Amino acid sequence: MRKRNNQFAIRLSDSELALWNSKQSASGMGKTEFFLKMLKSTRIKVYCFNESLKLLYNELRHIGVNLNQAAYLVNVDRFDVAAREIDAMYREFMNLMNKFQKFIDNPMINATIIEVPTKKDGD
Repeated sequence: MRKRNNQFAIRLSDSELALWNSKQSASGMGKTEFFLKMLKSTRIKVYCFNESLKLLYNELRHIGVNLNQAAYLVNVDRFDVAAREIDAMYREFMNLMNKFQKFIDNPMINATIIEVPTKKDGD
């Protein structure tokens, strides 16, 4: 007697279907087996874009404003001041990129990580 008697339908774009077919075919598994493997062993991170991320965005905008000021300094032949500004912006930018990477690696406040416990195949 067959245990799996429920159907599940989804809609995909042409490119999403091509990606699905490519990955499923490369796996050597049937469609159901491939889907179940993904379902049982995939970790999904859901990010909450809250005030913390808005602060990072504002820091990025601030760096953009400073870049415009440095461009002005170059245009008025104040290369020494512009070089110091660009150096400071680079440090700020790298610090900001580290913060973004931490956000990507580890979701911030109110984020949810959905994990499906791995069960024996056939469950």
